[in-house]
Amino acid sequence: MNRLIWTEDARFSFGEILQYIAEQSGQGLADKVYAKIIRKVDLLTVFPFKGKVSAELKSVGITHIYELVEAPWKIYYRVKTRQVVIMLVLDSRRNLEEVLIDKIINKKD
Repeated sequence: MNRLIWTEDARFSFGEILQYIAEQSGQGLADKVYAKIIRKVDLLTVFPFKGKVSAELKSVGITHIYELVEAPWKIYYRVKTRQVVIMLVLDSRRNLEEVLIDKIINKKD
């Protein structure tokens, strides 16, 4: 079983999504979205390659970042030895290429 690690960016981006939903549609819906995304992420502990290589990142030569979809949200992660690192949770209705370049491509490991 793999260990899940949430980066600061992932926690922040997920929190922003939940806060927006709570403000726009109520805390009840935000709680449901939270539960759906957490259930999806938890699958990665057993099936770390359940997602697919991110098409946006693959187009710029990055093939080690995967995405898992819980529409309309995308969970970006990478797999390390016995670890799954959650990097971002984004609303796919945003300009993903711009956000990904800023948060993943320009970020130093």
